[in-house]
Amino acid sequence: MSSKESGTVKVITGDKTGSAPNWDPAPGKEFEGVIERTFKDTRSTEALVVKEEAIATLGRCLSPDDREKQETGLVIGYVQSGKTLSFTAVAALARDNGYQLIILLGGTILNLLDQSENRLERDLNVRGRSDWKLFTNEDLKSSASCQRIQKDLEAWTDSRGFGGRSTVVITVLKNGKGLDRLSDLMEKFAGAGVLEETSVLIIDDEADQAGLNNKVRRGGESPTYSRILRLRDSFPQHTYLQYTATAQAILLMSLFDSLSPSFAQLLTPGPAYMGGKQFHKPGSELIRVIPESELEQIKDESASPPDSLVEAFQTFVVISAISAVESEREGENSSGHIEQRSMLVHPHMKTRFHEMAHEQITALRDKWMKYLKRPEHNRFRAELVDAFKRRYDDLKRTSTSDQFPSWEELVDRALPWALSEISVHEINRRRGNASPGQIKWEHERFTVLVGAQKLERGYTVEGLAVTYMPRGRGGGNVDTIQQRARWFGYKEDFFGLCRVYLAEDLKDVYERYIVHEEQMRASLESAAEQGSSIREWRREFLLDRRLRPTRSSVIGRRTVQGHGSGWFSMKKLPRQEANENNRRVRKSLLDEVLSGQSTEEHDHKVRTKVPLAELMERLVEWEVTSSLDSIQLAGIRFQLLAYRDRDVAATADVWVMRPGAKEGGQVRTYRPNHPGAIEVFQGRDPVRRYPGDRNVIDKNHVAIQLYSVHVKDYAGETVEKDVPYLAVYIPDEVSEDWIAESPVEEEYM
Repeated sequence: MSSKESGTVKVITGDKTGSAPNWDPAPGKEFEGVIERTFKDTRSTEALVVKEEAIATLGRCLSPDDREKQETGLVIGYVQSGKTLSFTAVAALARDNGYQLIILLGGTILNLLDQSENRLERDLNVRGRSDWKLFTNEDLKSSASCQRIQKDLEAWTDSRGFGGRSTVVITVLKNGKGLDRLSDLMEKFAGAGVLEETSVLIIDDEADQAGLNNKVRRGGESPTYSRILRLRDSFPQHTYLQYTATAQAILLMSLFDSLSPSFAQLLTPGPAYMGGKQFHKPGSELIRVIPESELEQIKDESASPPDSLVEAFQTFVVISAISAVESEREGENSSGHIEQRSMLVHPHMKTRFHEMAHEQITALRDKWMKYLKRPEHNRFRAELVDAFKRRYDDLKRTSTSDQFPSWEELVDRALPWALSEISVHEINRRRGNASPGQIKWEHERFTVLVGAQKLERGYTVEGLAVTYMPRGRGGGNVDTIQQRARWFGYKEDFFGLCRVYLAEDLKDVYERYIVHEEQMRASLESAAEQGSSIREWRREFLLDRRLRPTRSSVIGRRTVQGHGSGWFSMKKLPRQEANENNRRVRKSLLDEVLSGQSTEEHDHKVRTKVPLAELMERLVEWEVTSSLDSIQLAGIRFQLLAYRDRDVAATADVWVMRPGAKEGGQVRTYRPNHPGAIEVFQGRDPVRRYPGDRNVIDKNHVAIQLYSVHVKDYAGETVEKDVPYLAVYIPDEVSEDWIAESPVEEEYM
């Protein structure tokens, strides 16, 4: 395993070859061109990070000179944080270094593929050039295009050629027809010897969607998964690079799976990115709760629009008017350009509820336009203007702009104009409705999109300011819930104006998911820093018990989910080497943390309110050797680390249990029929008025108990003396739910 660190760049690999990448890509004009077209200041920290991460990523891929090899990598970003820019930069760098063929698997929906194609064409600046050849899903149906692809690839080995060599880029849908068509062509090329020396980079955008094996638990292969393997088998040498913001499914697949990555790269978002940590921080004023009574009202065809939907739409109208005024101030009206603002309404999976919401919002827009044309003293106009003023005051309170428009600038001119410019689109498969790809953002000013699945994974809603989602957590798959967060993105300049309307349950789920996501990324970063292999890295996550990391059909590893309040204690006698390590850890705790500061209580020594940060430095080194103890201890560590991270003043009470015990510690005997298993806690003793080990503590605090145990077998013979045992108590207020990979239980002793 290696870790390459340059600034914020961390690559977690699957070998133990040291810190060097496979090779060192050299930035050239194509790569620098992408950076120059993307950033005004190419020396900014954000630009440098994109460059460093792209170089680090391609450096872990195969070199263009490698032959008869395959590599698989994973690149993890945040939702809408710049993954497309990353793989575009990697593609440009690949061209600079001699890659001949780049394939983009661009999702399962045509609009997402179109979106990726348009960005590639723009950012790579390929239009009208011969050194880049971009072929689309549709081009593969043309025999002329297929012949052109073959000639362009053959030109790399033809010394007689004129006009230079072209890097071929093929974009294809990740479905049966698209993959079969591409595989048929590549197998034909392979049979003709075209691919023998061709260096290939396959980029799978939204890699955890559709392409993973959802029949793994039944011992089979799902159709799309099988087709991806077939495509990969066409190439003698290639790298398969998986991009996603929701890597849970990939990280939980079997290590023996052909799509299991050998390295992982974490992407760093730019400073203008506003994601879960910003939107869903404690006490966020941008998140609004939809009353429970209105969650059913949105599905009642006879009911009027819920008050929360009316409020959300009024807020969007005011935001649109603010955008119009600010654009005019900046002189942009002379060119006709106004900053786009959008609203997303995600009412239900069923399309009939999309139709209802579309009709309600359209009717509100048309009615309000009529009201604003009435005289000022008109009651309906006055009530509507008062409502808009309340939304304006609310937005002004959270805005960070020092030039926020006055109400007078909005009310008479900007509000009516903005309202008239709002278009409302229903996005789904119902006949006559638009698809996301039909939304021409260059023609839109203020837009409301109503839909569900087609507006989730991978789709960018330009200028999204208001989201209305009266839905529950559904199946509780955290990667699905994560992908619905279309309100994340680069919007620092209008972040204070954003509003997200959610059901209480879903609001809580997003707050919990942020903890899960950050802990998972921190664990991967820690693996990079410690030189741990991505294949050795333990899959252990903090995760609310109401949630699942991903759909169970693709998980190739056994997992255990737990809730951490109450007691943890070691159940099995550790092996000798672990005992020796734990004696060192215990001595460090006694000498450095507890020395001279403890008090005596019953037969024990206790020090209260020990800083948790000091304790965790030692407790992370504690070792256990049984699978059950390992999983439970991992859950305890996660919770304590999370507690420490959210409260820098977090403390715990530390108990040294019966330090005066003779015979090498308190005597414990194996439990019958459970070799190696002992119960460390001593029970209640009414005679001595002792409440028992479990109850001697203050249960409002985290408590850590350290034991020295003299272990005997059934016959009373000593097995081992002075065995360090650990017990930890977690109160409800501190507890977090967690999920961990379940290792195969080893035969004990």
